[in-house]
Amino acid sequence: MIRAHFVLLCLSVCPLPGLAQQRSPFDSFPGAEIRLSYVGSVVYPGAKIGLAVPVKLRLLLKRNGQNIRKDRHLALNVGFYRHPDFHDNVYLTAEWQRRRTTAGGWFTEFSPGLGYSRTFLDGTTYQVADNGAVSIQKAAGYNYALLTIGGGVGYDFSVKTARPVLTFFRASLLTLLPYNSFVYVRPTIELGLAYRVGGLSVFKPRIKTIQK
Repeated sequence: MIRAHFVLLCLSVCPLPGLAQQRSPFDSFPGAEIRLSYVGSVVYPGAKIGLAVPVKLRLLLKRNGQNIRKDRHLALNVGFYRHPDFHDNVYLTAEWQRRRTTAGGWFTEFSPGLGYSRTFLDGTTYQVADNGAVSIQKAAGYNYALLTIGGGVGYDFSVKTARPVLTFFRASLLTLLPYNSFVYVRPTIELGLAYRVGGLSVFKPRIKTIQK
C-alpha cells in the first residue's frame, strides 16, 4: 500500500512525457531580433543592421488547426548604400513592423517608418567663397528627412526547430525630402538573416489569444 501511494505521488509531481502538456514555441512571445542584411539600391550595393524589439503578439487559433501568429515589433536600423559617381547614403530608421506567421514557419511583414539620411557626394567638391577663393569641401553632402515603407516574406526556423534564426527578403521605398525642392524616391531590396535573443525588450509585451 505504501509503495502504491509513493508511485502515485511521483506521477503527480513528475508526469510522464506523454501526459505532460507541452507549450509550442509558436505559442510564446518570440523575443527581440538582431538583423543583418545585404541592401541593394537598384543595382548599387549596401548593408543594413538593426534591432527589432517585440511589442505585441496575437495568436489566432483557427478551427482547422492552422494557427496564425501576428507580431508587432519596433525596429531601429542603420543602413548604407553606395551609388558610384553620385553619393554614398547613410540612413537611420525607426520602423513599426507588422508580421503574420503561419504554423509552418512562413511569414509576411509590412514596415512603415521614419528616419534621417545623410549623403556624401562621390568625388572632389569645391566651394567658392564670397571673395572668390576656392577651397575643397571635405565630407560634402546633404541632410534629409526620410520616409520608408516596405514589405517582404521570410521563414522563421524557430517555429519548427530549436534554431532562433529567421531569413527574409524585403522590398522598400526610401523617400528623401526635401531633395532640391523635390521628393527623391529610391527603391531598395534586402536579403538578410535575423537572430532571435531574449531579455532585450524594454516594453512589457502583450499576448492575446483569439479562438476562431
